[in-house]
Amino acid sequence: QAEEARKQAERTLRLQAARDHVLGRMTERIRHSLDLMEILQTAVTEIRQLLQADRVVIYRLRPDGRGFIQVESVSQAEFSLLTEGITEGIVDLQLDTLAKNSFARGQVQSISDVEEDPVPPSCVAHLRSLQVRANLTVPIWQDRHPELEKGDGEYLWGLLAVDQCRGPRRWQDWEKSILMQLSPQLSIALQQARLYQQLRNLNNDLEVQVELRTAKLQQSLHFEEFLRSISNKVVASLDETEILNSIVQDTMVSLGLLGCKVGFLSDDFSTFIPRYVCSQISPSVVGRSYPIREMGDFLLNSLKQGQAIQRCFYDSIDSLWVTLLNCPILDEGELLGALSVERPPEQIFLEAEIQLVQQVANLCALAIRQARLYEAAQAQVTELERLNLLKDDFISTVSHELRTPMTNVRMALRMMQITNNREKQQRYFTTALQECDRQIALINDLLDMQRLEVEGYSLNPQEIHLVRYLPELLSGIQPLAQSKNQHLQLHMAEGIPTLWADSISLSRILRELLHNAVKYTAPEGAIHLRLTSDQQGILFTLSNSTEISKAELSRIFDKFYRIPQSDRWKHGGTGLGLALVKKLVMEIGGNISVTSLEGWTHFRVWLPIRLKTTSAPLTTNP
Repeated sequence: QAEEARKQAERTLRLQAARDHVLGRMTERIRHSLDLMEILQTAVTEIRQLLQADRVVIYRLRPDGRGFIQVESVSQAEFSLLTEGITEGIVDLQLDTLAKNSFARGQVQSISDVEEDPVPPSCVAHLRSLQVRANLTVPIWQDRHPELEKGDGEYLWGLLAVDQCRGPRRWQDWEKSILMQLSPQLSIALQQARLYQQLRNLNNDLEVQVELRTAKLQQSLHFEEFLRSISNKVVASLDETEILNSIVQDTMVSLGLLGCKVGFLSDDFSTFIPRYVCSQISPSVVGRSYPIREMGDFLLNSLKQGQAIQRCFYDSIDSLWVTLLNCPILDEGELLGALSVERPPEQIFLEAEIQLVQQVANLCALAIRQARLYEAAQAQVTELERLNLLKDDFISTVSHELRTPMTNVRMALRMMQITNNREKQQRYFTTALQECDRQIALINDLLDMQRLEVEGYSLNPQEIHLVRYLPELLSGIQPLAQSKNQHLQLHMAEGIPTLWADSISLSRILRELLHNAVKYTAPEGAIHLRLTSDQQGILFTLSNSTEISKAELSRIFDKFYRIPQSDRWKHGGTGLGLALVKKLVMEIGGNISVTSLEGWTHFRVWLPIRLKTTSAPLTTNP
């Protein structure tokens, strides 16, 4: 008997050593992996093979107490539960049957035979449907992660269940012991896999963040280079068209847009007019007007305040939806227009892109201001050159006009000095007197022109009854016209109102026009002065039977200009008369025009019924 007991003990020890070896190898294989599914699948496979069970499953519990089968290992396909679609109820049944609250670390729940053991009748039918005849269940506990999971201490992660399906089975203590030893090993392996997965997630998150930061850095460098390129173009050119066309093209390529355009607002802010456009969808948009009401008052007010607006916009002209970003183009607070960029409706502009487009809009404003300042400077240079030419021409003309009468006066005085003939002396004296009058008239005309251009003049307004005033005025001109066999006639419509004006100024205007008409009208020619009126003013129309060429007509009001070879009576003149007339008419609120066709020349002077007054006196020529 002692020998038999010794041999039995040796067999038990060898069996125990073999089981420990298998358990250690299984534990090592389980803990060797860092993949959760691989760990669980290895565990159920090794346990089933070790215990020669029909089925081993691991149930995974959810926070609400329900669960599902995570993995299983079966000896025959018909014992599988993963294809049954009833995994939700299994966990609830197991927990209710095995008293969920009685699970503790290192404790095993055992059923040897569902037909014999004290199992609640309500569960027996269900266990039969699952082909469960005997069962071992051990809990799998996990420590809570302080940052990821609520609560303190451990929580029930899941259950490891061993099922015998072909018949009852009385479970051995070593079988229960193996499950009790394996449960904490699974817990450690799962904890290790979870930490590894968290590390991988952190690494993945870090890689994603690095990629995002790298992409943002590359985007920033690209945007910086893009802005530098545009800035260089703005500095290098003063041509608005060249710069803005280049900006819209470069912006469209850089941001991958459907379209980019720079447009300006009308003076009354009623319409938006694209001027510089680069577009894949609307190549003919240049010059097209977009009513502001279609864009909304909110957009206009936001642009005036310097805010960029992004919105989904339906272009009724092109019949499509786009994501539209409008950035204001402001010059010293004044809204000139907007830089508009377009993308497909499913894409939006990110904050960095919005800031970039706003900076481009600021460069557009700088380019526009720079180009327009240059244009204004060029216009000023051109105007200064024109004024300089006018000054030189004025000095040359005045010098000639002053020198000519003085030369004639000097010549007449010398001739008087060397001749004793009384008749010749009288003729020379008359010539000298006429040339003096001519020079005085020129000086007075120059002074009057200066006062009209710089100081203005004063009037003495009074009632003028034109029915009496004009015949008296023409009576002084009639002898001169008759001496040249010219026909001077006055035509007045009925109901001509009383004119409130300065008689000297009116006389200066009409006398100059009448003298010019007499000067340039041929013998037997006709001169007509016609008067018509309306509620606002009176129209004087002076017509004479002569025609002036278009080239001469365009210069007739220029200073010192006299129509070449048209002074039929050799009266001469300063060439300032008509220039003074035009200045005077405009200064008192009237207007003057001239036309010449079909052998007639017509001067039309419109004067308001009540003339305005100014401050400086006007010289009255003798």
